[in-house]
Amino acid sequence: MSEEQERESSEWNVRELSADEFDALSAASEYGGFQQTSEMAVLAQSEGMQTQYVGLVDSHDAPVA
Repeated sequence: MSEEQERESSEWNVRELSADEFDALSAASEYGGFQQTSEMAVLAQSEGMQTQYVGLVDSHDAPVA
């Protein structure tokens, strides 16, 4: 890992996202899809599964992944 990557990674955090934040990330990602939406979480919950929206945020607490 380069020094710049190491410095940047120290500014990242992981936190629980809101459903809106999670959906926005999925919509903005070229890899997003219906399986990565809050609606899919609701469907999974109806089948008894536990779900949680977890994301990587930058130093400004903005979700990035």
